[in-house]
Amino acid sequence: MRTSFEKAGFSPKHIHTSRDGEEYEIDVVLPWGDKLFLFECKTDGLSDNDPVAAYKFEKARVQHITQILRQVDGLKRHPSVLQEVGIDNPENLTLVPVLLYLFPYSMPIDGRGVCVADWTGLEGFLRPGAFIFLLCSLTKSTTMSLQHFGLPIVPHQRTSTCISRARFKWE
Repeated sequence: MRTSFEKAGFSPKHIHTSRDGEEYEIDVVLPWGDKLFLFECKTDGLSDNDPVAAYKFEKARVQHITQILRQVDGLKRHPSVLQEVGIDNPENLTLVPVLLYLFPYSMPIDGRGVCVADWTGLEGFLRPGAFIFLLCSLTKSTTMSLQHFGLPIVPHQRTSTCISRARFKWE
């Protein structure tokens, strides 16, 4: 994934360190303007309508979100971790945690500010000019949450009652 970001002209970082006996590993740290995207990458497969597999997937998703929130807390307490990988003035950046699945699965931003996305949706981000992101529903609250991260939104196309598309233009 870092190679894909590099090919698109970004400077992604990887963090694997310890502070005060706690280990911190973030798969991809992507500085972008006044934002710092923190990607926790997972290859968990979907349930294929198996209730036991669905339960295990959801339980793992909750654990992954807890993990990335622990990482965010650690970075806030130890900004030197970011400085060591070349990110200047980390205290001035908005941290945006993203749980990124290899397989198609995304959700609106939860109440804790964690984005849940998938590689299929994210790869549109690497195309010049626009990032296409599939949302489970394009509601006013979802739009406000996305705008909270400073991402300009242009409604693109309603593909069904369940899935909507929004195009984010970067200028």
